[in-house]
Formats: sequence, C-alpha cells, structure tokens
Amino acid sequence: TTVSPLDLQFDARGDLWVPDTDANRVLEYRPPFSNGMAASLVLGQSSFTGALSGLTATNLSHPLSVFPTATMVWVADYNNNRVLGFPAPFQTGESATVVLGQPNFLTVSATGSASLAGPDGVSLDAQGHVWVSAGGQARVVEFPLEPGTYAAPLTVLGQSTLTGTTSGITATNLTDPTGVLVGNDSAWVGDLGADRVLEFVPTTFTVQVQESGLPAGDTWSFAV
Repeated sequence: TTVSPLDLQFDARGDLWVPDTDANRVLEYRPPFSNGMAASLVLGQSSFTGALSGLTATNLSHPLSVFPTATMVWVADYNNNRVLGFPAPFQTGESATVVLGQPNFLTVSATGSASLAGPDGVSLDAQGHVWVSAGGQARVVEFPLEPGTYAAPLTVLGQSTLTGTTSGITATNLTDPTGVLVGNDSAWVGDLGADRVLEFVPTTFTVQVQESGLPAGDTWSFAV
C-alpha cells in the first residue's frame, strides 16, 4: 500500500517511480502492471515494511518528487531540505551518493546560494541539468550536468540573485513554487501560492558556427 503518493514518473524502460510521501520512501513498479501489484524496489527504507523518516544517505523525510534516469534517481526530500541522487544499479535500501542543497548527508539547515528550503519538485532538461523548485525560498534553481554534493546552482528563477528569497506576484517572482518541468526551450513552474503556472524562456542562446571554404581575408556576419 501507499500513503499519500504525490508524484509519479516513468523511466526510459517504462518502470513507474512513485514517492510514497507519508511513508518516507520511493517505490519502483515494473511492468506488466496490475491492480494491487507489489513494488519491485524501495528507496528510503531498508525493507518494504519500514516507514520511518531519517537524516542519512539512505533515509528520506516526506519525499515529494522523483525523477529517474538511466544512471540516477533524483528525489526531492522535502523535510530534509535537500535533493538526493541514488545511483544505478538501483536496489532496495541503497545509499544516495549525491546531495544537493546541503553540504553533507547529516545537515538540514544550510544557508547560502547552494542551499535548498522545502524542495518539492525535481526535473531534468535535455542536457541533463537538474532543476529544483524550492517553495521555502520562492525560487527554482538549475544545477549543472552530473552535479556533485552541494553543487552551486547555475541559474535561479523567481529571484534576482542566488541569495534572494523574497516572494512576489509579478512576472519575475514566485510565491510558492511546487513543481518544475523543462522542455521545448522553456521552464514551466507551478506557482501554488499565486494560483498560476509560469513559463520562463531563456534570454541568451548559444550558437555554434562552422565555416569552410572562405577565401583568406574574407569576412562575414549573421544575425540571430
């Protein structure tokens, strides 16, 4: 059974991952699916009967969101103010190897630009960057490809700086972001406190150019 499952995601193999929030765990279900089927794997607990919260590399406390990839399962561990990365090959009761939002697996109250407060959504973009909505800081942050523990964010949405935490109802601010999804060159954010969904589009773009066959000394230009 599950207790307040608040999210679900499929991985590339078609396995279903569910954060079983009030049981302080994440469950994996493998097809073929059937009514009342048992889970195949549990993260956050050492067995399928455990439900205790904890602040370690193996435990969770009120996980709200999950995003699985072939190499890592990312979990927004809400009460512990962190996002954990559990590495493949996935197995019941395994330890996370990466923590975002905290300098180690035993702290819960870090401050600064790399900290997280109340993370409730996690997603990856096409480049593999990790995006996290942190309702307690009224912001969404982007972490780099394959981030290490306490990695510094690359980008912040909802604040003008990486240390800002002020909420607001404008086109640039957030009130209580509770989820983020990145795709089609946009970041979509569910802003629960303002009863709205916002789309953020990039203001700068990377352009790669190759040239061949130009005579020596020639110049050229282009516009974007």
